[in-house]
Amino acid sequence: MKSLGVYVFIGCWLVINSPLGAGPKGLLRRAEAFAQNDACMAELKSIYKKYKDITATGIPKDKVYYMNYSVNTATEDSTSTGILTSVVETWMDKENLEVRSKEMEVYQNGKEAFIVFPAKKMVVHNDAVSMDAKKTGNKVKRMQFIQDTLFSMSRISFCGNVNSTNGIFKRVVLQVNDKGRTMTNIGKITFDINEKTKEFESIKIQYSPKSKGLPGDVVWVEYVFNDVSFDYKGKEWPDNLSKNFLRSSSQLKEKYTGYELVDNRKKVVKIPQ
Repeated sequence: MKSLGVYVFIGCWLVINSPLGAGPKGLLRRAEAFAQNDACMAELKSIYKKYKDITATGIPKDKVYYMNYSVNTATEDSTSTGILTSVVETWMDKENLEVRSKEMEVYQNGKEAFIVFPAKKMVVHNDAVSMDAKKTGNKVKRMQFIQDTLFSMSRISFCGNVNSTNGIFKRVVLQVNDKGRTMTNIGKITFDINEKTKEFESIKIQYSPKSKGLPGDVVWVEYVFNDVSFDYKGKEWPDNLSKNFLRSSSQLKEKYTGYELVDNRKKVVKIPQ
């Protein structure tokens, strides 16, 4: 009986000293908080899975995925230089990819790819070997492994509704533990969720102070999803991608006058006339 009394005493002490309050009500509030966080994490993973599946191997046949998003980047110099903002549009189906932003354009049809850098006046031409699907798939899997692992190395520090300029959204904040910070340099991730569409409105990644390997001392990066469609209609892909860029295997079309052509292909192929 003495040992039972010790356990009862310890149990009472834990309840009374609970940060959520004393007695059974405090214990109940703690249980409710854990249940809410579990529900938030389940919802977060479910929505995240939709976005994770936007890869060449995950897109169903005859479907086109479209995404228009803004990337806001803050560095340690942002107080003087301001936040860097870029708007990106992406179309993707099982064989094709098109990405457009003011900094870069990517066009790929599964056999070859053209990457345009307007500021550098450069067009890079890659062939099927350099865009090898297996290698790309392995990179995607490694990235997904890191992202999936991040969930297991995080805890929810906040889950609730917040007001924004676009309405009321559910906000879920993941606090990354020490091991996760060491692995990814990420300290915190904030997800804003549209409860009606069950899609992300934005994702903000805050990096650990003095993170190594990040260019320009990046403090945080925010992705704001302006428009997302998992069944985009009306996208037409070119029958011959090379004809949009090349007059011959070594000459760019007039549209790219003044641009340098960087040919990274393993083989030089003739462009059909």
